[in-house]
Amino acid sequence: MGWLPGGRPKPCIKCGYYSLNKQHALLCPHVHHRLNLPISQYKDPISHLFNILPQSPEISNQNPLS
Repeated sequence: MGWLPGGRPKPCIKCGYYSLNKQHALLCPHVHHRLNLPISQYKDPISHLFNILPQSPEISNQNPLS
């Protein structure tokens, strides 16, 4: 997991499991439960949340200079 600081695998801070990977990082801290998403429907809840964010900022119809 090259995105981790130092580029080396680190042990999980919650349970000590040494081969920390994306699946373990989602399952160990119960990310699905914390986000109220069913694990059977969303295999990757973090990506799901990023995908539902707006793609561009909302444009206001009000003129800020008036």
